[in-house]
Amino acid sequence: MLGDFAPDLTLYLDIDPALGLARASARGELDRIEQEQLSFFERTRARYQQLAAADPRIFTVQAQLTPAQVRGQIHGILEQQLCIPG
Repeated sequence: MLGDFAPDLTLYLDIDPALGLARASARGELDRIEQEQLSFFERTRARYQQLAAADPRIFTVQAQLTPAQVRGQIHGILEQQLCIPG
């Protein structure tokens, strides 16, 4: 949030940190952040989950699913929240 400005809608793509790191490793060389310990990602995920639970404008997307399923979740949220036609 910046001053009295806040997003109308936020999408939080949630994934188990171990799976997220495995996917990152499969892409190739890890960047500086991706080289952090698993515990860092577990703490970070827990904090994001707290923030999402406390703010009705944050919608959690289950990112461990296939790309098509993730896209479907996002599309469904946008349809419902922004009245975007299917």
